[in-house]
Amino acid sequence: MHPVVRLQRDAGNAAVAGLLAPSRSVRLQRVRVDLPSGGGVGDAPATNHREGVLLVLDRMHVLWGIENADYDAIYPAVVALGPGTAVTDPAHLALLRRALSRTLEPVLPREVAAAQYGVNLGAAVGAGQPNNAADVLMVQDLLHSRWHLTNDDYVTERAAASGGGPTPETMAGISRLKAATLAGTGRTGWAPLIRADESGPAGPGGTDRLADRTFTYGEFLVFVPAGAAASLTNHVHVFFSAAGVIGGSSHVEHHGLRGAADAGSQILIGVRGEEGRAFTISLQQIVDALASTGRPATVSAITMSAHSRGNAGLAATLRRRLIPASLIHHITILDANDQAPTILAGIRASGVPLSNVTADIVTTGQFGTFPAGIRTRSMDPAAIRAIGYARLINDAQALSRVSPFPPAIAALAAALPLPARGSFTTANPAPSGKVNINAFTRDPTHAAALRALRTGERRVSDVGALAGSEERSAYAFIEWNDLLNLRNPNDPRSTWRSVSPGIYSHHLFVAEVAGETLA
Repeated sequence: MHPVVRLQRDAGNAAVAGLLAPSRSVRLQRVRVDLPSGGGVGDAPATNHREGVLLVLDRMHVLWGIENADYDAIYPAVVALGPGTAVTDPAHLALLRRALSRTLEPVLPREVAAAQYGVNLGAAVGAGQPNNAADVLMVQDLLHSRWHLTNDDYVTERAAASGGGPTPETMAGISRLKAATLAGTGRTGWAPLIRADESGPAGPGGTDRLADRTFTYGEFLVFVPAGAAASLTNHVHVFFSAAGVIGGSSHVEHHGLRGAADAGSQILIGVRGEEGRAFTISLQQIVDALASTGRPATVSAITMSAHSRGNAGLAATLRRRLIPASLIHHITILDANDQAPTILAGIRASGVPLSNVTADIVTTGQFGTFPAGIRTRSMDPAAIRAIGYARLINDAQALSRVSPFPPAIAALAAALPLPARGSFTTANPAPSGKVNINAFTRDPTHAAALRALRTGERRVSDVGALAGSEERSAYAFIEWNDLLNLRNPNDPRSTWRSVSPGIYSHHLFVAEVAGETLA
């Protein structure tokens, strides 16, 4: 669990004992809600920036922590502030503090329980409330499922509730539940994860360590890396995907883009793709997406990348000038030489200099070329595919996705001394701490391991046809266990459409250069 809400109480949690007495309430000496997207609301050192305050006001309103009249008075005043501007009016800050304190009291109204948590109580539960035994038991189930009541306290206080005894940790858990709702933490994570560097200790949202900083705005993905959350400056990277961008089966997860972005400070915004369609994004949509997470509604700089058919969305966005060229610092085209004329027309229409564009080429070089002004970087498709196989196998082993794990498959991956993901670069010479990916693939000491990882590749109509080779061939193992989350695990493998080795070359390289692309 990632506790981003800090309630600084003079008396500590022990003070909640005996809260069932109607005359008692939690007195919060200092209160602050820290938002996982960055900044916070409440007592110092909270930033109290416009968008964060608006987000928290809305959440307090649905939790019944602020009166309608107070909400109607303060909300328009905060909206009127400039993007990212701090709320400094003493009366407004005092109102915010009162509302925060009220929201975080250990009281769960029946209506709030139903609307926000899907729990249908007969009456309110909490300090000074009816606390009917059946209702308290339902609240305890909710708190336990959300990790706001430990296993031991759950067992102890269920027995106490059934007998009409005190339940101090249940009362404290109600405050913790509402605090998490205010902050927006405890989000359900993506599953099953593909990339091990995106995994962490189990929490209320699963093992996805990035869940609390992963947001959706309509069909767009927004991910705020830890480095960005430490400030309120928005440097944005827009990724135009070949397919979906949200969830464990999305191409964002295939490529491990959240994990790659988390090593830097660029906020990742994902734009979906689809065969034959061009999905665009405008500056206003970027600003609105940021504000929806509590980030300031401003953008300082933008970099962009697009993979495969996602380049249609990139080209259309540029051609229509939906984002000012002055904000676009760099564009990376990922294996899309087959779309070179369309992409080039979009770049020229946008006014972005060709010198600010890079094209990474793996399998599409035979289908088109870019002019000399664009820097091109080619990679060996067979070698990059083998690297991708090894990475997927290592990740699957680290995530315990396959059990028992075939020793022969583990040995194939172990024979290739892969650096940590994010270490590869296309730059030559490689910067300190980085490894040039082409030098790695050309190293004669890696040749045998790279070749062995490709052993057993074959074109088949469906994954079921690979039966018998899934414990010997890296390709068959990856297909048989669906390590890219491409299919319905409840369907028979004979209905799973296979992915060709060439498509794996085209696809898997992105995860290896993502650290450089998002730097």
